Amino acid sequence: MLLEIAEPTHVLQVASRDYLARVREFVAHIATGAGVADPDAFARQWHILMRGSIVAAAEGDHLAARRAQEIGQLLLDRAHTRISLYVAPAAKQPAPPLHSRHHASQTHPTPNLGYTSISPCQRRGPLAQWQSS
Repeated sequence: MLLEIAEPTHVLQVASRDYLARVREFVAHIATGAGVADPDAFARQWHILMRGSIVAAAEGDHLAARRAQEIGQLLLDRAHTRISLYVAPAAKQPAPPLHSRHHASQTHPTPNLGYTSISPCQRRGPLAQWQSS
């Protein structure tokens, strides 16, 4: 909706910008916890990567997620974090549902992004077969 509606005060335009800001806040929150020096700048770069890979996948690039993973690792390395996006195939575990990732022992609550998790069996569309692998 952000690009389809040119009027900056339109309710859908405002809602789209607010949603995207919440996504960046979430990424900045994680970056802060990982010790990134400038979490806001990192979150903006990561968000550009996320949106670009989504568009590339929609255009038919079936390797968009893998390409984004490589670029994401470069961003993480540059930010001097100890986080790695690479997981050995034998050690790869399915991610827990979004609602169970936050534990009371964490010091910072996870921001509410206004969406719910979707299990692999609920996914539909041309990307469903490789999203869960």
